Amino acid sequence: MQKKIIFSFMAVLLSIVTVGGIYAQVALPGGNLESPQSQATQGRIRGMADDFIRADSYVNAKFEKWFGFTSFASADTAGLGFATKIGSAYISALYRGNLWVGRGSKDFYDENQEFYGNNRNFPTYENIPDVTGNNNNTGAVLVGINNMGFRLAYRHTFQSFKENDIAVDDTPTAFYKDYQTGAGGFEPQIVWAMTKDLLPFGLRPYAGVNFLFDRNYLKTEAYTSATGTSGERTERSSNYFSPTVTVNTGGFTFYNKNGFRFTGEVEYILNMRIYNNDYSYMDGSTYKTNSVKGIYTGGTAASEDSYLQNTIMPAFTGSWTKDKLALRLRFNLPFIIRSQEKTGMQVMTDGNLRQHGDYEKSSTFIFAPDLRLVAQWWIIPKLALNVGGRITANNLNIRTSEGSSYNEGNMIANSSYTRKQYNYANDSRILARLDAGFTVNATDNFWFEVTSGLQNNVVSIFDSAAGFLRFTNILAGVKF
Repeated sequence: MQKKIIFSFMAVLLSIVTVGGIYAQVALPGGNLESPQSQATQGRIRGMADDFIRADSYVNAKFEKWFGFTSFASADTAGLGFATKIGSAYISALYRGNLWVGRGSKDFYDENQEFYGNNRNFPTYENIPDVTGNNNNTGAVLVGINNMGFRLAYRHTFQSFKENDIAVDDTPTAFYKDYQTGAGGFEPQIVWAMTKDLLPFGLRPYAGVNFLFDRNYLKTEAYTSATGTSGERTERSSNYFSPTVTVNTGGFTFYNKNGFRFTGEVEYILNMRIYNNDYSYMDGSTYKTNSVKGIYTGGTAASEDSYLQNTIMPAFTGSWTKDKLALRLRFNLPFIIRSQEKTGMQVMTDGNLRQHGDYEKSSTFIFAPDLRLVAQWWIIPKLALNVGGRITANNLNIRTSEGSSYNEGNMIANSSYTRKQYNYANDSRILARLDAGFTVNATDNFWFEVTSGLQNNVVSIFDSAAGFLRFTNILAGVKF
């Protein structure tokens, strides 16, 4: 329980819109629903709308009975959050997404078609619906008990089209017994975290696992007569399964005196992609199916693929609060090692594969330091200005690769190579941004936050696109 704060602005600061903990946390699938306050301060000064769904800091969401908010980050993305307490247990839920927006429409008309000497009515499509994965919805539920938080989340971006007995306007008209295509993914996640330090100097560990099932395929079964088909044909398939494991030590406190606190932490992230896709080949007049540990792009073109990435990120954070001013800094030092291998393959007439095209094996070392300096100033007890700057040395990397080219199973003479590429010392690889916004505590039970049009270094007052007084990413919350 926090000590009672004497000054009203400190009560507002610490109880209504709590300044979030200084540690990182496993993001929701597809990224967090970031409050305007957090967005303006580069994630360093969070509010209740950020902490209520975090497994490590939900205890910072202070309310008696329940809390709720709604947020509109853009015209087609909304966020809803709710939290309550049942006995000693804390329960919260979040939705972020665009509902049905972005889904491809299924436009067709019923038409009587000449079908292999007969007339038959078919649902006829001028164009197959576009399935791009632009529909994006995420839900999460968090349960907190005994100084621990457990969060389950699920993200859905998958769209599909699957119909039987259809016609597609073409030259000539194509008739399908089965037509199916899909794009997007499914991504469940589980996160565990402690909400209290295990030792006097810190250590608040957390861990999370994401399971991404990414889908991108097209399968058809075309009629070749009034009753027969050429069998199911996989025209392309680039599905993969990508698990991600994240573990973090939580912060170690190196210094904590006179209102200033300096901590450090180490995070490790393992990400891989596992490929297994079908491809088709003709066996007489019928399509047959085999599989490849890689991608099938269509025709006779395929590849065997592997992907593995390890990230180790030391991070240092500092915080200082006095009266109406809160200052925060964070310095991330991620070291990334990415290993990839791609072998071009060719589908032969008997359905087997042989090496054909380019082969490359690469290892990339990436260093992407990231510095964030932010401030929150309570101009008056119920109005705060949030400002944050961020400088990132984007994708400084060294890439080592070796490869060769093959033609129908034979290596092409003098095609072998070894390369080392250095990508740095380029001004375009430094990214700098400045954001601002406001937090307004209208009453003890209601507040709202906005991000100002002052974004990405564009400074203007009334500009319709990037004016300081033009507000975006609006959030309103209540608590009782």
